[in-house]
Amino acid sequence: HLPDNWVGGDYDYLPGEEGPDEAVNAFPDEEDLAPLVAPKLGVRAFPPEAKIVLRVARPTDEAPYFASMEAQERIRIFLPTRKVGRDLTVRAGDRAIIGPTAGERAEFVPLPRPPQNDIALFAGEGLVRFGVEGIRYGSLVDIVLESWLGPLKLGEDRVRMRVAPFILATPLQRVARGSRKSVFVEDLGEDNAALRASLRELYGADRLAETNALDRWHQDGYEIGYSKAPYGAMWVVLGLPRGQVSYTKTLYGAVEEVLTLPGAPFRYDPQRMSSLNEFTRQNLLGKDIGLITDFQEIPLGEADCGGNLEAIPGQPARYLYGVGMNPAILRFLEAQGVQQGLSIDTSLLAVGHVDELVSYCADGTHVLVVDPEVAWALLLIARELNPEVRMLQGMIPAIRDGLTVGELVAGTSEFAELRDVRGYNLRELMAPDKLPAIKARLGIGSATSKPLAAPNNRGDLRLTKAGGLVGLMPNNKARTFRVTFEGPRRFRSAYRESGTRAWVEDGQGELGSDFISRSRTAFLLAEWWEGEEAAPGDVFTFTVDPTVPWVQIPVLYRRDEQGKGVCLTSNHVNALADGPTIVTAQAHGPVVDWGKGPLDIFAYYVERELRRAGYRKIVFVDDRVAYHHRSGSVHCATNALREIPKANWWTSFPQLPRPSVCPVWRYVGYEH
Repeated sequence: HLPDNWVGGDYDYLPGEEGPDEAVNAFPDEEDLAPLVAPKLGVRAFPPEAKIVLRVARPTDEAPYFASMEAQERIRIFLPTRKVGRDLTVRAGDRAIIGPTAGERAEFVPLPRPPQNDIALFAGEGLVRFGVEGIRYGSLVDIVLESWLGPLKLGEDRVRMRVAPFILATPLQRVARGSRKSVFVEDLGEDNAALRASLRELYGADRLAETNALDRWHQDGYEIGYSKAPYGAMWVVLGLPRGQVSYTKTLYGAVEEVLTLPGAPFRYDPQRMSSLNEFTRQNLLGKDIGLITDFQEIPLGEADCGGNLEAIPGQPARYLYGVGMNPAILRFLEAQGVQQGLSIDTSLLAVGHVDELVSYCADGTHVLVVDPEVAWALLLIARELNPEVRMLQGMIPAIRDGLTVGELVAGTSEFAELRDVRGYNLRELMAPDKLPAIKARLGIGSATSKPLAAPNNRGDLRLTKAGGLVGLMPNNKARTFRVTFEGPRRFRSAYRESGTRAWVEDGQGELGSDFISRSRTAFLLAEWWEGEEAAPGDVFTFTVDPTVPWVQIPVLYRRDEQGKGVCLTSNHVNALADGPTIVTAQAHGPVVDWGKGPLDIFAYYVERELRRAGYRKIVFVDDRVAYHHRSGSVHCATNALREIPKANWWTSFPQLPRPSVCPVWRYVGYEH
């Protein structure tokens, strides 16, 4: 780890500053050391053969991640020299007597020779207050104090300490307030001017860092969490392999494209920044911000990115990651012992990161999840109102003119990759082992219940699924829908709102075709019917409940050359959330009038659903050129320091060993 990893420091490759930090620096470094207290022994002098040994040892019952890590690599213990009354405490300049350079033990004898120390430190009355600095997050270490008289061991005392663990920040934590830089985004000139302007308006120029790190994906290069002890707390940056990418390096074999953008204001200085790794070392590491560099230079895999690692609020504390993430990173997180990992298979996407699929909301209750079926239903509504209306202007592949809703739904676009949007989204991505499997693993349900067939139905028809459009419902009352067959293939729909008795007619449909209810609050896709035909009078019912915590956000995908999913429409799940505020991509859907005037039906739907999720301020930004065209969005593009919670991990998680702040010396082995 880097010098002064607890309180701050510098790491800018300047000569003479790369060595280990084996001394207490000036204030406030001394305030950031854990106390290790040993009472003096009350004697005026020690026998010539007396010896006190302070040493560290590895516990036997520890996480496998720490198995190869020696005890002295985990902490530093500083020898106190400042007299305060009868006590000794640490001060600036005090040296480490145990640590990566000093070794695993320190001896105190009457006539010391380097590296021994004077046993007179323990003479008289008072306390010896050693300072302990944590180095390896989450590690355990046994500290042993022994008294010897020649070859005879008189006794020992032992205490187990734990270096405060690294904890991933959750969406419950607001972006840090104050005057320091707390939100980070790359300056890409005109390409992301709209995003930077919106962030500047929200946070002010004093809190927004518009960087020149030669990498647009701040979220992927590092993850920001925190570490906390009984005497202090700090932000901690977990550097990730993606941070290696720069103008001189390649990502998966391809030169990073940001370097050739016309007009991008990159001010490269060969002595300064050329990657997010260097950004974290030069601009983030400092007072109150530590940095973990263990994984910054390991081989880079597609899954080893911060967008593929997200903390989940609630109990038990968990974090989400996509399969394929480097096992070393996962072993480190597991060894912290605070948050449990939960993997999902994100291989259905070209950029298989969890933040492309799901986002846990700042209210701690709701969760956003991508939903191609809802998106398709919105397209059907738009086509019904105006099949010639254009959408996706300025977006790949129809960048110049976009395309009509009618073309997209019918599969008649001039672009081959858009000729089976329906099949790819509704059959392939919604196959049981794809998106539904991810939702099931995360316990994410639907606003729409599973359809029920009436017990006296006589036909062999089955309705396997139904859909609701919560974002178009007029209130938060649940609606029960009834589908009644008038013949073997035709049916009529009606709904009854919660708290009422009357059924309201809601349109007619036919097997083999998609159905949107007249109220535009429920839909049935042709693929959801199984069997041959119904008998007249057969009935199916289902309920759409707008009070559920699951928020189904409309997103459609196109297939890339490898058959993986790439966002066709804007991905509003991939957003920056901060308490009641969320910054997300602008929708570029069809503008139609369904009785509320001309509106982008995707933008309208998303805004209403985000408000249902607890967001009161919703900021839409144009992400097309800078991010959407490169398979990312606002969350991928940003990173933030978040407020450190007041709750303490050692009380919030009672199964974990609590930090020890107590005297370690109880045994008196020498006579007065």
